[in-house]
Amino acid sequence: MFSFTNSDTLELLARKGLETRAREDGKVFPVDGNGPAVAEAFGSLLDDFAVRVQFSSRVKKVFHRDGQFELLFDTHGTLCSKHLVLATGGVSWPQTGTTGDGLRIARSLGHTLAASSPALAPLYLVRPPSPALAGISLRSVGLRFPLCPERPLAGGMYSLPIKAQRSGSTFPFARCGTASVT
Repeated sequence: MFSFTNSDTLELLARKGLETRAREDGKVFPVDGNGPAVAEAFGSLLDDFAVRVQFSSRVKKVFHRDGQFELLFDTHGTLCSKHLVLATGGVSWPQTGTTGDGLRIARSLGHTLAASSPALAPLYLVRPPSPALAGISLRSVGLRFPLCPERPLAGGMYSLPIKAQRSGSTFPFARCGTASVT
């Protein structure tokens, strides 16, 4: 799996008739600008390889016996497979469904896990900061904020209340509360 490159992905998309181009910044897009065509191409690839994707289901348990994985779902019965890709997700924001189930399942299959902690959780801002800040990396930085359950967004997510404070200046970015950079 580690030998599968970005070029391999573009080749697969090309085989499905999707022409792509890379911008100067390295980001790749369909030549015709049709973003949904990417999802359609990947869906077609899943069909080609008889990959079954189970949506809106929670895996309760996974058993491994006789060279087969058996997945037990909360509402959709079971699924058996010779191969299993376990994408565990994270534990950064339980309100979005990051329950840690994947980690529990990995442990139940005998995997040893390193301690986990929230990381790389996106921050959605009402007004984006200046483009001049793009690419800046901060080390040893903390961020504190309360959630704003009184302002739910689509999909049951909540707005993140952000006001970044730097050198006594406050930049109002979000809908409520404050966050301090330490």
